[in-house]
Amino acid sequence: MKVIPRHVRPWYLITLIAMIGWGLLTVLVPLTSGTFINRVLADHSQLLGPALWLFLAASGAEIVFSTLGTFLGQDLVRRSQNAFRQRILRWLMGAARYSDGAVAAATTDLNVNSHEVADSYVKGEVDIVNCMILIAASAAGLLSINLLLSAVILAVSVLIVLFPKVLEKPSQANRAEKAAAQDQLNRRVTSFTAGIETLASFGAGRYFLRRLEADNRAIVKTEGRANGYITLTYAVNAFLQVAKTFAIIGLGAFLITRGQLSVGGMLAAIQIAANLGAPMEVLSWLLYTRREITPIATRLTTQYQAAPSEVPADDPVADIRLKDFSLASADKPLLTGVTLDFEAGRKYLVVGPSGAGKSTLLRAIAGSGGGTASGALLINGADSRAFSRIKLVTQTPAVFNVGLADNLFMGQPVDAERLDATLSLLELQPLVARLGLDAPLSDSALSGGEKQRIALGRALLARPDVLLLDEFNSALDHDLGRRLEAYVLRQPFMVISILHHLDETLLPEYDALIRVTDGRVTAVEPLK
Repeated sequence: MKVIPRHVRPWYLITLIAMIGWGLLTVLVPLTSGTFINRVLADHSQLLGPALWLFLAASGAEIVFSTLGTFLGQDLVRRSQNAFRQRILRWLMGAARYSDGAVAAATTDLNVNSHEVADSYVKGEVDIVNCMILIAASAAGLLSINLLLSAVILAVSVLIVLFPKVLEKPSQANRAEKAAAQDQLNRRVTSFTAGIETLASFGAGRYFLRRLEADNRAIVKTEGRANGYITLTYAVNAFLQVAKTFAIIGLGAFLITRGQLSVGGMLAAIQIAANLGAPMEVLSWLLYTRREITPIATRLTTQYQAAPSEVPADDPVADIRLKDFSLASADKPLLTGVTLDFEAGRKYLVVGPSGAGKSTLLRAIAGSGGGTASGALLINGADSRAFSRIKLVTQTPAVFNVGLADNLFMGQPVDAERLDATLSLLELQPLVARLGLDAPLSDSALSGGEKQRIALGRALLARPDVLLLDEFNSALDHDLGRRLEAYVLRQPFMVISILHHLDETLLPEYDALIRVTDGRVTAVEPLK
């Protein structure tokens, strides 16, 4: 029950009850048919007697319950799959950042494994219970007909169920290996397609295709092993089913000649044995697939527990202070001993060679950087945390697959007047004319400059107290880049900007210039 989403459990119980009713009726129908045959053989006047109507009533009820059980079973899969997808989506959108491979694994779970777990594990549990009820009811029905015949039928049926247990460990290991191979392929496909233009320019497409084909061969190898396990299970089951059929016919005929079994009892036993064969075989398969899918079901249950995300503070930002602040990744220092003071409304220019730590500094202030920190980074005199009024604009911003208006207002109500003013400021009217305001945007449909202007627009529309600019105009032409930089510098909020292509005429608009080298602040030069 742990795997079953909480709000799906009532539907699970309703489906379980319907399936149990179906299973019991599946055994009741052969027993009533056997009784009907025996009554008619003993007295032809009973052809339209009560036994016939009982048989017809049981048959009608079986049709109703089988139809209801089928509908509820498929509906349970739908509801469970939807719950798993919602859980994964909430986890994806609730995270501030992801570990390596997490998105690829979540994509596989979202598109493939959510259905498999809903079908093979959640509905599979209902089917397993239904099969067990059917088997138990069939056993009781057979015992009421003849003890020896029922013992033979049940012994062979138990062998059918137990055989897949032999393949439990190798099949589970194979399924886990397949999931890992699929995640690896997804990661590489995402990585390679994101840089497809670079691959094409270097003529490296064939080489990287061979890497993907190697990953795919690893998946095919696991699929081949799984097919072997399935084939072996079916082959053994088929042999045992044939053996059971011979045993029923031979032993049944012998018991009839000895007067220990009636013709109606023999017909009922054949029907029940046939009905028993299906749930035995299905139970064997269900147990096999359930054991195989268990690692994936466990991942869907435990990995996507959305941690409560930190709500960014909405307090006005008065000052930002770093005191001997250091930041390091797992293998190297990123920032070392940084001490800086930033005051509300002032403008700061950060310069330094590529890789000096400028972007790392801005991400740390924005609360979006990783690594191990020491020293102090204080906002409004308190330990730093995410602030909704601090906005970071990068040179390679994210563009989301929603309309331009949503990309700019980011879920806030769209203000038509502010939207028009922003589009005019950023010179995005040609983009609107080309794509419209509501057509979903994509990276391939936008230039680098359009993406940067959209990112700047969304930051400005948020009315920030602090605007962090990391090469925000690197893809813009000089005149537009300069005009937007000048506009930003006239605003009342704090600006901390990184620029490689500095327009010297705007340097007097900054209050201070901060030089960074090798993760250290080497100079702070007042400009006013």
